[in-house]
Amino acid sequence: MTEMKKYIKIILLFIILIGLSCREEPTIPPIAKFTLTAEDIGVTDIFFRVKATLSHGPFTLYVKRDGQQIYQSQPTNLTTVDTLLYDDNLLPKQNYT
Repeated sequence: MTEMKKYIKIILLFIILIGLSCREEPTIPPIAKFTLTAEDIGVTDIFFRVKATLSHGPFTLYVKRDGQQIYQSQPTNLTTVDTLLYDDNLLPKQNYT
């Protein structure tokens, strides 16, 4: 009977050790902050500055105008981006989102 108790204790200890060793690190979602500033506005073109800060990478920066992608950065592990962009495909007296 004592032999059986030893085996039960060993099995329980083994199960507890396996349970503790299988923990996964939780994935922390990135926190991003960005600004978009017009530097020079023409009738049909614009220079604008994009500044982005991300808590951790890697990330890719996308800029869209009215749902159409106009810029995509290279994937980077940097946590900050500061870039000046140029868009010359605009219509006069038109608002864009």
